[in-house]
Amino acid sequence: MEVGTQMKTRMAQNMTFGIGIAAAAIVVLAGCQGQGQYTKQFREQQTMKMAGLKAATGWDMAHQQYLSGDLKKSLKTIDESIELSSRVARSHTLRGRILLEQGNLESALKSFDTAVEIDPEFVDAHYFRGIVLERFTRFEQAMACYKTAGELDETNPQYAVAWAEMLIQLDRFDEALNLLESKRDSFENNAGIRQTLGHISMMQGDTYSAMEHFREATLLAPDDDGLVEDLARANMSAGQYAEADQLLRRLIDTQSDTQRRDLLHLRAQCLSGMDQLVPARLMLIQLTKDEAGQNDAPAWYALGRVCLGLNDHKSVRDAANRLISISPTSHHGYLLMALFQQQRGDLDRAVKTLDRAAQLTMNDPEPLLVQAVLFERLDKHDLALQAAEQALEIDPESQEALALVTALNSGSDVLRLTEVPVND
Repeated sequence: MEVGTQMKTRMAQNMTFGIGIAAAAIVVLAGCQGQGQYTKQFREQQTMKMAGLKAATGWDMAHQQYLSGDLKKSLKTIDESIELSSRVARSHTLRGRILLEQGNLESALKSFDTAVEIDPEFVDAHYFRGIVLERFTRFEQAMACYKTAGELDETNPQYAVAWAEMLIQLDRFDEALNLLESKRDSFENNAGIRQTLGHISMMQGDTYSAMEHFREATLLAPDDDGLVEDLARANMSAGQYAEADQLLRRLIDTQSDTQRRDLLHLRAQCLSGMDQLVPARLMLIQLTKDEAGQNDAPAWYALGRVCLGLNDHKSVRDAANRLISISPTSHHGYLLMALFQQQRGDLDRAVKTLDRAAQLTMNDPEPLLVQAVLFERLDKHDLALQAAEQALEIDPESQEALALVTALNSGSDVLRLTEVPVND
């Protein structure tokens, strides 16, 4: 009996021991499986982390290459960075900027679209997307992009200015004006805001407000030649030729290496406006002497008008002939020739030449104004009135045309060519 009991006890102990070993084996196996899964996840995370670090390093390198102007290498580097980490908005934005510099606008736009899709709040993507759309003349969409950029980052005046410029492009001047006025206090030291306000004022015909805005802008950025030029042009529009001339001389001196012809044109116009016709003639002669000047129609026309004021008949004739030769579809050469002919007393020929000038222009009333005066001198009153009325139809706001029609209707006998202002 005791022997049987002992045997049962040993069997129970053996079974318990076996179960314990099996349980331990299961636990060990489970532990090994869990450890393997954790190691795999860890490795994946580490791989992703390393790829991100490499992508970031690639972005830095691509950005430096972009800044140094090596666009080909920069594009290759950023493409490699995107392969390592494709969901980074700034990488696609940099790629778009490189393509934009290369002139590949379609591909650039796709890159910016991708960047916006990845991160709708990445400001640069919206801004540069706007630049591409502006190049495509899709101004409404470009304006929306600049607006988004400006709303996402209200601390950067560049976005507000771009937004306003697109509103101007869309002829929404009041909105642009209100936008910039609302930003003046936030960007009180920013010249760009005031410059754009000046452009709006010029477009609205408020020359004096424009001058004030440009003057404030030049005080904030005195070394910006573009602002100085804007102020000079505003001064000229207001008839303040002395102030404009001072600014233009400064610009011409600082840009002596390039000698911008347009600035020399403006300065000659200033000199003429100040009745300094002799130095104006000298400057225009210099402008027409070189190879570029041989075909510079505005310079030849300005020279002819200045020489009219100096009674330099030969130079007027030469300028008129040159203009007709290089720009036969323009009315300026024929107008200048007619003015030369009337100076010589050949009124009949001048009237016929003015017919040709009037045929070649649809928006300049001057040929008809001069012709009306000549008809009246030739005692052809009805033809004079007809020409004056046609001039007024071309430009209903012309004070010269209105005055001439009024004088002719009143039967005034005092009509001289010199009493009719002519445009420079």
